[in-house]
Amino acid sequence: MHHIDLHQTDLTKKNGFGYFRNLLSQDLFEGMEDELRHIINGQYSSGGEPLRSWWMDEEHHFKKIDQVHHCSELIYSFIKKAELENILKNLFSGNVIQVWASSLYLCPPDDGQHSSVVGYHSDSQFTAFIEGDYYTAWIPLNKIDENNISVFEGSHNIDINEKILNPMEQNIFDKKQYIKSCYDMKESSISVSSGDVFFAHSKCVRGVLPNLTMNSNKYLVVYFREEGNHRRKNIDDFGMCKYLDDLVISPVVWLS
Repeated sequence: MHHIDLHQTDLTKKNGFGYFRNLLSQDLFEGMEDELRHIINGQYSSGGEPLRSWWMDEEHHFKKIDQVHHCSELIYSFIKKAELENILKNLFSGNVIQVWASSLYLCPPDDGQHSSVVGYHSDSQFTAFIEGDYYTAWIPLNKIDENNISVFEGSHNIDINEKILNPMEQNIFDKKQYIKSCYDMKESSISVSSGDVFFAHSKCVRGVLPNLTMNSNKYLVVYFREEGNHRRKNIDDFGMCKYLDDLVISPVVWLS
């Protein structure tokens, strides 16, 4: 088991985000490139299918596949074997931690000014159907040698007007300055690569920096919840609530 610096989990709670270097063994990534190629082409190894798979626009600036761990045995196994339990048990307070959602992002090179994935946002903007705060893990699936995440420290403690947070507004540098002019927060640009894991509070504001490489960057985002994150009734869920409610559909669980 990888040694976990519990002080780092305290900082993650304080800042709203934290990143752990070389947390995942490179053995976990074996066969991942081939598997991702199959998933992107709609070839699923588990017998299940993702919730949805879509390109952002006609230029194919990025592809997003939701509930990818339901259509890929390799990714399901990857999540199950990843050494995340101790970190999650220190971030959450409940006795049961569930993986209830996952997304795969394919992020091609871009012009150096616009994010090829998403602009500034928080996860809570899109999950009105879930009660309370939760955490996600952003896991790069390939080697990255540059800063690739921009995040605002302590933003999970500030009531930020969601109208200024738009993941589809990808001119990330202008948006960064605008957010800074509205709120007194420190922005940090960090680099995470294969083997690293970036944890974010559901209200933490962050965005993905432009991909300056010649290759596509690929990320797996995993969503966790505990018992207190109940489903709110009568709220549009984009098809997600069946994954939240059913431990047969979303059975990746850790007990604390």
